[in-house]
Amino acid sequence: MRIAHVTTDFYGKLLSEALRLEFEVDDFQAWGDIKDHHKYDMTIVEYLGAEAINATKRSVSKNLVLRTRGVEVYEGHLRKIIWAHVKWLLTLGEHQVDYFERRWHRLGCKPYNIDWLPQVAPLEKFELRKDPKENNNVAMLSNITGRKGSDRIPEFLLRYPNKRIEHYGTICAYGYSVQEFVRWRLEKLGLSDRYKHRENVSFDKISEWLENKTYLFFPSIAEGLGRAVLECMCKGVKPIIRNYKGASELWPSQLLYNDIKDIDRIMDLQYEPEAYRKFVEDRYSKQAILNKFKDIFGL
Repeated sequence: MRIAHVTTDFYGKLLSEALRLEFEVDDFQAWGDIKDHHKYDMTIVEYLGAEAINATKRSVSKNLVLRTRGVEVYEGHLRKIIWAHVKWLLTLGEHQVDYFERRWHRLGCKPYNIDWLPQVAPLEKFELRKDPKENNNVAMLSNITGRKGSDRIPEFLLRYPNKRIEHYGTICAYGYSVQEFVRWRLEKLGLSDRYKHRENVSFDKISEWLENKTYLFFPSIAEGLGRAVLECMCKGVKPIIRNYKGASELWPSQLLYNDIKDIDRIMDLQYEPEAYRKFVEDRYSKQAILNKFKDIFGL
């Protein structure tokens, strides 16, 4: 089978590498770069944005597959897509299939088929920490916005007085009020010295930045997959994951929390960096994602 894959990001290219284990895959920067649609048995377009909209304007691609990065299902402008031309929609988790059908079907967004295909784990880029000793450094890898749960930072630091949070993430359009709340609350509690935030950090530097981190604090209320969790588990960093809808299908149940007191239980668990990496190797390796892809399409 020959596949045209429209993608520009790192994770899209990882999917191409996984599919090339058995199929012929050509990558394109844009849907318009595909000159002969008829020679491809399937066209996959990553991200439900401009390229997805362009791909659905004319019904020329055989088996057009749109694949979300996750965020568009919650925040995208999906009514601009001509869904009658979409053979398959792939979300990142089964819970997003349910969310999409409940929110978007009533607005006329109905692909012929819908299923879910997670991201491939970046195992080569995010190797185990070179010195995986337990320490008090906590990573946060998330944009600052209401959905990401950044407002939980003060209560986390208040409950764990020996922990320090370093936070990489862009302040989104609706995130400035969240940032101001966190700044004000930390200052009021006298905790500002244990929180550091930086914007616009290169993706290529994240693996190195995680070398001295033991924990990931992940208080998001809604995710497709949770790319930060995937990257940190590859590194052997222990994730502390809020039990958002779908989390129990994607991540180890013992690493999920329902309220701030529940984090005590996760903190008390033995730190097992090799086990965290083994989990994503088993669930999200290139071969595992290829097998899931074949199951979806009956190949």
